[in-house]
Amino acid sequence: MKNKFAKLLIFGILSFSVVLVGCKKDEVTKNHLTYDGLTYLLNNGALDSWGATSHNPLTYKFEIVLTSSGIAYNETALDYSGTGTFIKLTLYSSDPSTILPGTYTFDRFSSMDSLTMSRCLVGINQDIAISSGDGFYSINTGIVEVSKRGGIYLLNIDLYTNANKQITGYFTGLMENHTIPQNR
Repeated sequence: MKNKFAKLLIFGILSFSVVLVGCKKDEVTKNHLTYDGLTYLLNNGALDSWGATSHNPLTYKFEIVLTSSGIAYNETALDYSGTGTFIKLTLYSSDPSTILPGTYTFDRFSSMDSLTMSRCLVGINQDIAISSGDGFYSINTGIVEVSKRGGIYLLNIDLYTNANKQITGYFTGLMENHTIPQNR
């Protein structure tokens, strides 16, 4: 009987070991930007409100700025400073208080229609003060999918540069809110 119990115990330990080795922790998708096969982490998100546009029907201009840890917003200068990676997206919404959930399509003619975006920039390891770094890119086409859960934004980014290089990204989190004065 002892021999049978020992065999069952060994079998149980081996089975449990196989299960533990086979079960891998689910990988968590981190906030990031991917360009040319390299991934850059994004730590912060901000929603800058620029107010009403001249578009008819009325739309509102917002900028989403996603940055790595080396870039910060300066409240006094109403601008960003530091060195790191960033993406700046200019989006148009029919809601004066926030960007609406939906798919924002790049509009090279800058019509300012709701659910469009224009003037999108990406900086890779850039020193913002002197505009120097590994790369600075203008966007030529693409989409950004925006969704919200409460105050948390979820962004899926799929853009192409003027040189037809793809930039993808993902961000989920709270956004700092900045209101930019109309006379700026």
